[in-house]
Amino acid sequence: MTYLVKEKKDQSVEITSPENEVTNFYPENNLEKSKELLSLFNNLKTVEGKKLYEYWVIDNFYILPALQEWLFWEVFVGKVSHKETLDFLKNKEYKILNSKFWVVGRIARWTRFKKKNHNFIKRFSYNFLASFLRTRFKNEASLLIHDDGYDGFRFKKIKETLKKNILFHRTERMKPREFVRLFFDRNTFVQGNYYTLEKNKEPILIEKIPNKLRDYFSENDIKIIINKINIRYLNLKSEVKVLKKFLKNKRINYLLSYDQVEECLALLIVFKSLKKKTLSYQHGPLTDYHSGWIGYGIPNEFCNLVPNQLVLWGSFWRDFIINKSNKYNNENTIIGPHLNKTIDYENYLNFKLPKKEINVLVPFEFLANNIQVSQYLEKLINMNWNITIKLRPNGDLNSDHEAFSAEVQKKANFVMDLSKEQLSKFNIIIFTQSVYAIELMYLNIPLWYLETDFNFLNLFVKKKLAHKIDLLTLDRISKNKNILKEYLKPLHNLEDYKKIFFDKPLIEIEDYIF
Repeated sequence: MTYLVKEKKDQSVEITSPENEVTNFYPENNLEKSKELLSLFNNLKTVEGKKLYEYWVIDNFYILPALQEWLFWEVFVGKVSHKETLDFLKNKEYKILNSKFWVVGRIARWTRFKKKNHNFIKRFSYNFLASFLRTRFKNEASLLIHDDGYDGFRFKKIKETLKKNILFHRTERMKPREFVRLFFDRNTFVQGNYYTLEKNKEPILIEKIPNKLRDYFSENDIKIIINKINIRYLNLKSEVKVLKKFLKNKRINYLLSYDQVEECLALLIVFKSLKKKTLSYQHGPLTDYHSGWIGYGIPNEFCNLVPNQLVLWGSFWRDFIINKSNKYNNENTIIGPHLNKTIDYENYLNFKLPKKEINVLVPFEFLANNIQVSQYLEKLINMNWNITIKLRPNGDLNSDHEAFSAEVQKKANFVMDLSKEQLSKFNIIIFTQSVYAIELMYLNIPLWYLETDFNFLNLFVKKKLAHKIDLLTLDRISKNKNILKEYLKPLHNLEDYKKIFFDKPLIEIEDYIF
């Protein structure tokens, strides 16, 4: 008897029973709780007396502290936000239906996480194909770039900038569906010995599981997570061995990656072990919930698997990460230009009085609780305000609107792109997690941070750069125009903008690399 699970774009879950009874579940995000649970997990003690964060080591680099982002989003966030759903599905046979949403849902992530490792034939075939592609690699450059994909938008500008003066190679993980393209692309260094042929050893036993963890994770869940980490450790160990041998005498001496280094962890270990230079680059806003950059509950000395330098967009981000992180400090962080935007303080606009009509820009945020966001937007629509929702560059105009309520879908304007002229018509920018909203601070119009259970970028409220908006505040604004006037004034100024985004030209990234 199989239950059918459908994860929707608004993060709700629809479950159909074998008797065709439909039950809907809704997320209850609690990032603080997810953060607390991950910290408790990191500090679990094995029967041998070791904390988990010190258990797995390759070339004197501790592995678990470098896997925090993966664990946080793949396991802990979903287990907390969808506790009710997962409790309902416990001990039931279920099938997750394919979703049009390009981001894998929380239930699917946990289900996928629990799956066993690939069988021997798949692992062998994968390793063989990856190794074959590496034999075709023509090593002509000293710089290797790990970007956000072959046609990714984040590294596009930096690659175009470097291409004018510097020869470089890309690196990406081998995907079977990309084999033909990679076969003809000899400039791409193919990673891929990700699947070890080594068998798992005896299970790692834990001394005691705290009650707070037991509220969300069974003893078997903890065993599954530890086993998955162990598999990933063995995979990394295998890949490091192969890549080290391959790169040891190659002319490649520099690795430039985006700051989520988990995506190229084996390369990072190899480069650091061989005393080659590694540089990573901030790709989005940093928050209290960037576990991969912080390391919850892990002492500094065990957070040693980080790049030599992390390039940050401005002093705002550098001050934040140095204050919060167990991984980054004054020595291994620098301020540099924005990764894919041109920053020009001269274009910072003078504040203008609001126009007669209110035009609101809402950048689409795939992680946000868009059920709650829709409640806000419906109120604004009822106030006769004009709502424009800008979708992500890699989004889908035909389906992303499904993240919002029926009324919002019907009455809001959905766009893929906005010209400078169109941007100048907005009075307010609404956000909960959007870096795009922050990048538009140069428009010098107010940022409204919506109070939801997904309190991702509340840092901007804490720093008094954005207005905190809840449903009661909206009611007050709708009834009193004098109150509205205060909320139509930006809280940030040019000096704030300078701290957030440094205006150094991107071309000078060469100085950091060489």
